[in-house]
Amino acid sequence: MRVRDLDKSQTALYFENGYWKNKVTSDYVQKCALEFPYKIAVVDGQRSATFKEIEELSIKCATGLYRYGIRKGDVVSFQLPNILEAVILYHGITRLGAVANPIVPIYRGKELRFILNQAKSKLVFIPGKYRGHDYPEMYQEISSELPHLEKIIIVNEEKETAFLTFNEFLYSDVNIDENIQEYSLPTGDDIVLLLYTSGTTSNPKGALHSHNTLLYDVDYLTKWFRLNERDCIFNPSPISHITGILCALNIPFLIGCTVVLQDKWDPDQAIKNISDNKCSFMIFATPFLQGILSSPLRSLYDLRSIRYICCGGADMNPLFIKKASEELGCTVVRQYGATELPSATCTNIEDSPDKRYSSDGRWMSPTEGRIVNENNEICNPGEVGEVQWRGPEMFLGYLDQSLNEDSFTKDGWFKTGDLAKSDEDGYIYITGRKKDIINRGGEKISAKEVEDVLLEHPKVKEIAIVGIPDPVMVERACAFVVCEEQNVITFEEMTQFLNTKELAKQKYPEYLEIITELPKTASGKIQKFVLKQGVENLN
Repeated sequence: MRVRDLDKSQTALYFENGYWKNKVTSDYVQKCALEFPYKIAVVDGQRSATFKEIEELSIKCATGLYRYGIRKGDVVSFQLPNILEAVILYHGITRLGAVANPIVPIYRGKELRFILNQAKSKLVFIPGKYRGHDYPEMYQEISSELPHLEKIIIVNEEKETAFLTFNEFLYSDVNIDENIQEYSLPTGDDIVLLLYTSGTTSNPKGALHSHNTLLYDVDYLTKWFRLNERDCIFNPSPISHITGILCALNIPFLIGCTVVLQDKWDPDQAIKNISDNKCSFMIFATPFLQGILSSPLRSLYDLRSIRYICCGGADMNPLFIKKASEELGCTVVRQYGATELPSATCTNIEDSPDKRYSSDGRWMSPTEGRIVNENNEICNPGEVGEVQWRGPEMFLGYLDQSLNEDSFTKDGWFKTGDLAKSDEDGYIYITGRKKDIINRGGEKISAKEVEDVLLEHPKVKEIAIVGIPDPVMVERACAFVVCEEQNVITFEEMTQFLNTKELAKQKYPEYLEIITELPKTASGKIQKFVLKQGVENLN
């Protein structure tokens, strides 16, 4: 699996400074199995597994993969929810030196054909029936269009099936031609993860991480939040998203702490899980935090174990972050990152409350970040430009090599497409996307600016503003609004409210669509391209 050409001076610096240790994930699984053999590593509802059990089962899993023809560098996909088997499988894949390719459970035939064919996946692990959807039936329908796929394995399927089950896979009697222990083991430079972006654009991009890049990010996160083996992580984020991969699949095995998995999001169940397991740390999208705060069970359970809540993946109102911090009595921070570089900016307990509430944080050194204008010149504080970054946790490029040329500068900075400004103290404020600018008659309008204003209206729960092609004005703005229950805002009310906010009238949305929910990725990011596709006929 080929990656883009890396800056040799940069990578040499990462090794020299000890950022890249040339360790692999199984080194840490083995270490925890020795240091904390009988400590619970993973809680999955009524089930759990110790560090020693995870180590033993991941070895069985690696052996099973080898039996079925998987070798170093091969891609193994899994479309699983947040369950114990996903943890075992991930560490079995990475122990063997194969490439883990988690796929979000909501994907269907169109996305699966694209991902599995581009990745050339040899094996895929799937649920049986999950949330009313028959995954074996779906894969049976598309399998003839997946020439590289050799085996489909079903996890947690008790009834008879045409496919191999996970238990049969683990304890199969298929002969091994070679001793697995003699097989070439992975190194820190090897690709460990192929993760497709959640899809704020129509075509997902397969991002490649090595053991070195991923483990550095995990190591730095634990230091940033001062995590240790006494912490307990609550993880409702999908293990098919970078947040879940960090919090559920990697951090626990770096420091020897427990992770509590939650699959289906239910704020009441989340409160019980946090209280029962004395969870202290969590990273998730803003809607998860909103659910916890609004749950009537919050006052009935002891949540004093929470030390840190890190929010990212969706826009955050400073007043909401302040409210959450005060009501939960913990440190709530905002984080900015992406699949390509998971932990770019953040705040922590050392920052003033004002910075924690209003900014997206400071650069998590040694990550380097800059904000540049259209001429690629560094912006002054207060000036809006594109965010670019590079660092030891940055991905190694996209699987589709043709995407890399436009994604990186010649000197190795990743062009995020995000717009931001900084203040005099170096804190970052994300203002939108380059593609989230509406061109109305030559006037460039920031959708996020207007969205932030309209979020202050008491009837507006969520909002997304998109540009609709227009033959005269180039684009006109349409506001998609999810209203508070039984409080529907009208177009006239929206306009009157904007009149009180001293905005230029050119920035006012010219259409209003009331919807029940916004299309989102697994991380909570709004998929504006889906909204655009539905309203292009309004002009």
